[in-house]
Amino acid sequence: QALKPLPWCEPLVVAASINDEDITLLYSGVSTHYSGRYSYLANGKKQHISANDFTELEAKLSHNRPWYENMWFGYLGYDLKNQLESLPEDSPSAIAVPALQMVQYNHLWRFDHKEKKVERYSEKPEAFPSEITHTNHHSIPQVVNIHSNMSGQSYETHVDTVLGHIQAGNLYQANLTRKFYGTFESPPTPMAVFKSLHESSPAPYSAYVKCGDIAIASSSPELFLQIEGNQVKSRPI
Repeated sequence: QALKPLPWCEPLVVAASINDEDITLLYSGVSTHYSGRYSYLANGKKQHISANDFTELEAKLSHNRPWYENMWFGYLGYDLKNQLESLPEDSPSAIAVPALQMVQYNHLWRFDHKEKKVERYSEKPEAFPSEITHTNHHSIPQVVNIHSNMSGQSYETHVDTVLGHIQAGNLYQANLTRKFYGTFESPPTPMAVFKSLHESSPAPYSAYVKCGDIAIASSSPELFLQIEGNQVKSRPI
């Protein structure tokens, strides 16, 4: 069925009302002059690809379908770079997940924050919740045993090294990350974690991805890639 208009409702509220093992919310939590008009919510798994290369996903993509029938949601890991170029292997990650997970859904919602409109596409309209509930999530549990993969002094040393390479002309930008790990005192609700992240750090490119027992809560100010016709745009920090 084609896109059907619905009354306006905030994307976070709708997402919290859907009880589904597999759901993706691409949330424009902040509006800018170049972004923030649309948010997308998808649920009801139709097809699922879990892989370490692009082969299966590439075979599924098509230029001959409406955009809402050709949308896949998920994540692409950095290790996929080795499928495109001959580059050094990364150190093993502390979190063991496939390099690529993509899902095509039966149900898609598009939220227009500017016009305050909601459109939905669904192969099974009856699967949409008949009532949107305004769920108040409990506060997330405390995080304990917080530790990092490097000390503060080690991090500052790496910063000095990067600055030296920039001054020498070896590079112009480096993504130096310091990871922090911890344990929740009790298992949190993934959506509650995402909502808390949005409240403390709203961003134009927020994402909540729940795929089986894997959940990703992301808040980013960066536009990675936007393709319009023969133009490709990127807006790093």
